Order: sequence, then structure tokens, then C-alpha cells
Amino acid sequence: MNSKTTPYKKISALYLLLLGLATPLTSHALNPQIQVCNQLNGQYFVANSENDQLGFCRFGQAFIGTLDLLNSNKSKALQNYVNGTMSCSENGTAETLMTPEGDSVEVCHFQGNSFIGLKTLENGKSDETNQQLNTALKIK
Repeated sequence: MNSKTTPYKKISALYLLLLGLATPLTSHALNPQIQVCNQLNGQYFVANSENDQLGFCRFGQAFIGTLDLLNSNKSKALQNYVNGTMSCSENGTAETLMTPEGDSVEVCHFQGNSFIGLKTLENGKSDETNQQLNTALKIK
């Protein structure tokens, strides 16, 4: 009897292993930050702050925090960008974050954990490097 149940146990164990490997991919795809970035034709990436891992969405050379995309009506980064603020020092703090791959990411950090790429903000919404972001945000 044991010799007949062993193959089933092996198949069950393999199935559970494969299911466990697939779960992170499934939950990753269900992440609303990734979903909103994908819906806007951006490229999702993460960067680490001192206390957290933050999601960003890249549009060409411009990028913004994914939580800012999800909460656009409350986003200080978006408010400053849309209103033409081109200096981080007016309302935010310039910071350098690191990606898991070890690349540095320069951001402007606003109140409420609101983030935008430092160069994105400094270049302003009329700069051609920000046109893909403007299209995603429906800014003319």
C-alpha cells in the first residue's frame, strides 16, 4: 500500500511546491500599485527608503510614486507638478533612494509620503522628457 501512495504524495508535494512558487506572481500581479502603473502604460519599479520599500511608475525619463497615482486627489507631488512648481525645496525634501539592484533614485519627497522624480519636477510639465507622464496623467 505504501508503494502505491508514495507517487501520489510526490505529485501532491510537487503540486504544492508549484502552487507556492506561483503565489507571489499572482499576488504581485494583483497589487493595485502595479495595476495602475500598467494601465497607464508605465513601468513599475521599487526603491528603498530608510524605513520602507516604495513603488514608482516610470514614463520614459519621468517617474512618480504609484501611491500618488492611486490617490491623485491627495497627492502633494502631483499638485506641485501640475501647478508648475519646479523646485523641490519649496514644499518638499530631496532624497536619494536605492533600488534593490543598487541604483540610486533621486526623488522629491512631499508631505504624506508623496514622491516624484527630482528631475521630473525640476524639468517641469512643459519639458519634452515629461510628455509620457503628461499623457498618462491627461495633462496638456
